[in-house]
Amino acid sequence: DPLVEKLFRENLDNYLDALRHDKNYDEIFKFWSLIKGKKSYLSGANLMKLGAVLFDMQLYGNAHEIYSFMDHYTMFSQYWPEVRRQLARLYFKTGQYDEYLNIRAKIVVDDTSEPEKSEFLYYTLQAYKKTANSEEVKNLIKTLAINPKQIQNIFQFQILELKAETLAEEKDPTDGASALELFNELLNDNGLTASQRITLLIKTADLNYNLGNWQAALDNYTAADEYLANNTDTANKEWILFHKISIYRAAHRPEEAQKTLAELRKLNPTSFWLRQAEKRK
Repeated sequence: DPLVEKLFRENLDNYLDALRHDKNYDEIFKFWSLIKGKKSYLSGANLMKLGAVLFDMQLYGNAHEIYSFMDHYTMFSQYWPEVRRQLARLYFKTGQYDEYLNIRAKIVVDDTSEPEKSEFLYYTLQAYKKTANSEEVKNLIKTLAINPKQIQNIFQFQILELKAETLAEEKDPTDGASALELFNELLNDNGLTASQRITLLIKTADLNYNLGNWQAALDNYTAADEYLANNTDTANKEWILFHKISIYRAAHRPEEAQKTLAELRKLNPTSFWLRQAEKRK
């Protein structure tokens, strides 16, 4: 009966909305477990809503089951643009980069607004990088028109960060200088979280170190270390101390090098970077 079917679907929408509003994720998953074998009973709108809820719950395999089902049948063709966007996001988040690039070829985002346009540009750059397609990365980077002084969203920030990393990997000194300029531009963003600032400072310090800009690298490492003062994760601290030791030695400052070596030994006496620093005495 069409009326019964209509009432069922409308009530299902209300039911899902109520569960989502109450953050009753256990009941949502129970409902999905019951209905998953009868997906064809649901309308496209029902399926899209349920897929979005499962996606937000990071139940990516379950969300993928819905979206791939919808992508398979032409009766859901009106939903395909958003279905394929969601599939692309799922493939990217689960590290299926070849699958991401395949579905990305079916998606048109050129006329969409921010931040979605930048979101898929960032995903595509990362997918090419993860699949070792460096030429595609370079070609896309050349087309970027994002002003680092006017970053509109997190994806634009991540794109520029990736651009700086890519330039830093090149052997050309001009690219190194461009990467350094971009890293410094990004560090001027007042909206950075402490975690973002630490990551950027270390990347900038590493680049300065590789370029032989000892004092600038030392300043960057020291600034990052200050942000890490209350952080219990020692990996970045060990990395920073190791490079500070190398800088002090290169600058013929043996007392500071020994003091920093002692700090690294105290921080983690079994550190790989401590062994490397001791080997280079």
